[in-house]
Amino acid sequence: MDSQDLLEHLAELAAQLDISVRRTDLGGSGGSLVSLRGRQILFIDTLADPQDQLERIIPSFARLPNLDQIYIIPELRQLLDQYS
Repeated sequence: MDSQDLLEHLAELAAQLDISVRRTDLGGSGGSLVSLRGRQILFIDTLADPQDQLERIIPSFARLPNLDQIYIIPELRQLLDQYS
């Protein structure tokens, strides 16, 4: 599975967790998971390549609680487990 597919699965997982997903130009930084006014938002930088996006987002996403209670495709689970 390539980085773009993994990124799409991550965005779907975020939606399942009631995390807003915003795809926007962030200057190539990759993206971030942030908390804003009590809501979590996943920013995906449209200027960064998918591998960079994953490398920036996965570490903070892996710290979310209760991920072990949700089905996550094995490839994405493996990435998340590297940082949990």
